[in-house]
Parts: sequence; C-alpha cells; structure tokens
Amino acid sequence: MNSELQKLSQLPSLPTVAVRLLRMFSDPDVSISDVVFVLQTDPALSGKILKAANTSQFGLKKPVSDLQRAVVLLGKKSVTALALGFSLAEASMSTGPYAHLYSDFWFQSLVRGCAASVLADQYSTVDSGEAFTIGLLARIGRLALLNHKPEEFVGYMQQAEDSAACLDDVEREFAEITSTQVSMHMLREWKLPEHCLTAVENLPASVEVACKESNPESVSLTDIVRIAAAFADFFSGEQRGLAIARVYELTGAILGISEEDANGLVDRIRAELDDHSDLFSVDMAKVGSPLELLSQAMGQLSMLAASASMVREESRALNCEMREENGRLRKRVLELTQSMMTDPLTTLYNRAYLVQQLEDRTEIAQQQESPVAVLFIDVDHFKDVNDTHGHLLGDEVLKSISRILKDTVRQTDVVTRYGGEEFVILAAAKDIEGLQMQAERLRMKIEANTIEYGSQQLRVTVSIGGAIAVPEPAQEEFPALLLELADVAMYQSKRGGRNRVTILSETPTAEEQESVSVAEVL
Repeated sequence: MNSELQKLSQLPSLPTVAVRLLRMFSDPDVSISDVVFVLQTDPALSGKILKAANTSQFGLKKPVSDLQRAVVLLGKKSVTALALGFSLAEASMSTGPYAHLYSDFWFQSLVRGCAASVLADQYSTVDSGEAFTIGLLARIGRLALLNHKPEEFVGYMQQAEDSAACLDDVEREFAEITSTQVSMHMLREWKLPEHCLTAVENLPASVEVACKESNPESVSLTDIVRIAAAFADFFSGEQRGLAIARVYELTGAILGISEEDANGLVDRIRAELDDHSDLFSVDMAKVGSPLELLSQAMGQLSMLAASASMVREESRALNCEMREENGRLRKRVLELTQSMMTDPLTTLYNRAYLVQQLEDRTEIAQQQESPVAVLFIDVDHFKDVNDTHGHLLGDEVLKSISRILKDTVRQTDVVTRYGGEEFVILAAAKDIEGLQMQAERLRMKIEANTIEYGSQQLRVTVSIGGAIAVPEPAQEEFPALLLELADVAMYQSKRGGRNRVTILSETPTAEEQESVSVAEVL
C-alpha cells in the first residue's frame, strides 16, 4: 500500500520550490533569508510573490521590488501559502474531458484557504498563513487521484452524486486507497506538523460537533478547516442551501456566533476571494455577490422544506450529513427554513415565500392552461391606528387579521404578510366570481371582528384587490404582472371609499392605472 500511496502522491506539476517551502513551513530555525534563497531559484514564483506584496492590502507608498522585503512583509507562512496557491492553480489548469473538475478543485481549494484565513484571523489564535495553507491542501489527495486515476475517481464522484452520499463515504466503502489517505501521505512526506495532519484527517469526520465557549484559545486549526470546508461547499457547490445550513451549525457550535454574523463572514470571504482573484487568475464575476449566493441558498432551503423529498433518504438533495440517524442537520434545515419563510410577528409566510410559490403555480398553470389568482389586502387607516392607539395595539391588529385570514382560507391557499399592513393570498379560485366571493367573505369577517388589547377595543376594515389570469406559455414576467394587477385593484378599492373589494382579470386601462396620491389612500 505504501508503494501505491507513493505513486499516487506524485504531482509532477507541483514545483520543487513549493515542496521545499512546505518542508520549511513550521521549522523555527528557518530564517527569512532561507526562504528568500529558495524562492530565488524560481524567478516566475518570485515575481508572483512580489506582486502579492504590492497588492492594495498593505497600502504601501512605494512598490516593493526586493524579494527579502516582500517575504518580511508577507510572513514566512503566508509566502508558503501563496507559493502553494500559485502551484496548485497551475496544476489545475488541465485540458481534456476532466478540465472542469480540475478547475472546480482549484476554486474549492482557494475558497477553503481564504475562508480559513478569515476565520483564523477573526476567531482564533491560529496563524492565518498556516490556516490558508492547510485550507488549500486539505483535499490535495483528490487532485492526485484525478491526476493518476481519473476514470476511477470520477466514477466515485458520480456514485456519490447518484446516491446522495459524501464522496468520503463512497471512497471508504469502495476504494482501496481514499483521497484522504493520499492527502495524509503527501502532508507527512512534506513534514507538516502534527496539528496540521490532524486537521486534514478529521475533515471527513461526522457532522457531530461539540459546542465550545466563544474563546479564540479554544478554536483549533481542525475547527477552522472544518468550517472553511463548509464555506467552500457554499461558494462552489450546487447545494448551497444545505451548505449554508452546515455553516450555521458549525459556526454556532464552534464559534458561538449568530446566523447574521455567519452571513457577514460570507461578505468577508467574498472580499478575500476578490483580493486573490488577480493573483490566481480567478473570474469572480461568475460567482455572484454574497446577497445573490445567500438568496439562492435560502430559496433552495425553501424548496427543500416544502418538498416531501425532504424526508426521503433516496432524495438526491440530501447529502451524507442529512442521512444520519439522529437527523440533527435535517432538523436544523427545517428550523432555518421555518424562520426564513415566516414573518415573526404574524407567523404567516413572508414575501420571499410568496414569490417562490407564485412562480411554482405559474409554471403549473402554464402547463395546464389554468388561471392563477391573488388577493392583495391592505388595512384601512392603519397609520391612524398606530398614531392614536400605539404600536402595540397596531401589532395586535395585524395578528388578529392574520388569524382570520388563516382560519378562513382553503388549505390550498397561501396566506402571506407582504409587508407593513399589507397581506397577499395566493388563492385557488378558478374564476373571477369565486375570487370575488372569497374576498368578500374575508372583508366581512375582518369588519365584524373586535380586537381587544388590555382595556382597548377596536374594529378595523380592509381594502381588497384581486387579480386572476391565465399565464401565457413562457411568460416569465407573469407573477410580477399579476401582483401589480392586484395592487392596482386594491388601490381602486381605496379610491372607491375603502372597505370594499375590486377584482381585475385583465390588464387595467391607463385610466385605471392612474397614480393615487399618498393623501388619498392613507
């Protein structure tokens, strides 16, 4: 087995200079001059290190042209990390049928390195250069296997995808030598310190994570690399929803931070990637902004939560963590989707969920040539309620209306809080008459309801606008147009005296769309 490991661990495209720097990585007796001496044997690599030292992060007034000064500025471990990054980037520039897999490997390695550096810098006493280096190298065995046994390794990757399992699990079950074993052999050959080996060896470990105190001294390199790997899956993987759930779980348990703080890390890591993009020839324009990535992840979580496949182990959407018997990550995803899809005050679904469901129903309606219907509901004189009775009673008004809406609609209807005092119902009505009757029933129930809060009693009314239409095939803008039509109908109800219903089933005329002043409708 050792001879086979030795054979598999050879990367012809990894320069001798990078390997020599790795072997000097944690040797306290190695001086700056020693590092400079090794770098000088590779002019191309030296030039890239100088370029890195002249990036904007140091804010230097004069360019760095001396290699020794560049190494002092960057630090020994950061220089090693950069040298490895440049080498891995070149090793991943493959052609042929597996070129995209080499490219994917490199991008994931870069994200892991950048994420590990950011996490080490902000949440631990781990050297950020060391964290970057181990982040880059954590999956180096996969590059080696892709290089030496491409068909076999790609087969394992496909099997993992088809069975919704972790690649590590598939390798352990079917491969004589796993990529993690190759990684460990290579790192031992390069004489990396034991705590670095431990971090790489524990990367494929179970999702089980012990909660820690929020103390930088307690956050190890193993913790850093594990979280960084989750961020790499988020930035580069197709299953961003599950990846962000994994990020939230790990950062909460290990770092003790909130989901909002974890989202902030997405911004920082993206900024770090942008800083490295020029050095490593990475096109970040294809990655998307942090907001776009998080929105995509949340959308995937919504779909997972709404889908019955969520509880089936054979679902392709579920990875190995989701299939564990304890189901903790599955529970975490459900918690995330619940909080992400609902309005905290009224417990109704929120606007984002409405948009997703409206798009789904539009797609079905296009296939079946059936109508889609929505009701737009606005509380009359709600500003006066808040100004006269206070915001606590205003909140009670919204909660009371929410209860009426939920108790009155059909099971197939989707009730959402659109924002402020506005509600939208995605209704199952089949024609304009049915939608009119449903809206009138809701209007009358709300008008008859007495809201009590302490010693105060109040009745409110609502203005309702409805829209129903059959979408044309491939009419992508239909959901937005339908909501706009219902909004126009709602304002017609307000202009007509409030506490009434208006339903439209076709595009309104220019006169009907005439803008309404704020004074008219408040």
